[in-house]
Amino acid sequence: MLPVESSDPIAQKLIAYTRGVLDALAIKHGPTHGEVMMTSDGTPCLVEMNCRAHGWDGAWVPLERALIGYSQVEAACDSFDGEAFDALPDMYPGFMAGGQMVELVSNFTGRIVSCPGYEVIRQLPSLNFMEVGSHIAVGQDLALTIDLFTCAGAVILCHESKEQVKADEAAIRQMEIDGSLFELDGAQ
Repeated sequence: MLPVESSDPIAQKLIAYTRGVLDALAIKHGPTHGEVMMTSDGTPCLVEMNCRAHGWDGAWVPLERALIGYSQVEAACDSFDGEAFDALPDMYPGFMAGGQMVELVSNFTGRIVSCPGYEVIRQLPSLNFMEVGSHIAVGQDLALTIDLFTCAGAVILCHESKEQVKADEAAIRQMEIDGSLFELDGAQ
């Protein structure tokens, strides 16, 4: 998942579409969690819209703060203070740092002997948060990642240097490709 600055033409299209969805649903107050995908012809397509803050148990809050200086949770709290809420921009300005969420992909199957790539990830300069599902453990069978339920974990990277975030994501993606995230017995 890649954050896109509000000035980007695709972001402008997504923002307008999402605001239209909120209007159509008559959602006027409070945080929302929306998922919109761009189709191959460049048209936005609604996946879901909920009347709640974005999820992952608050894991996004540090990333939001790093990128734009405040989080959705803080904006929701500010809504109880009219002056503070009115001070928030209508659209966030450019990013102040680099950051993104990386959903880990398993390109291999086999029984997990160890998870050396996770130790490498824990040492990355931009690591902010890592979550590994209970299905990823020594002795468990590792499945190919085909959806959110079979992803090998989720990592949030944020750093004042956008280049550092890119380098750390590249290191993670290389481990996924070369299989060094895991040591597997009977790897395929």
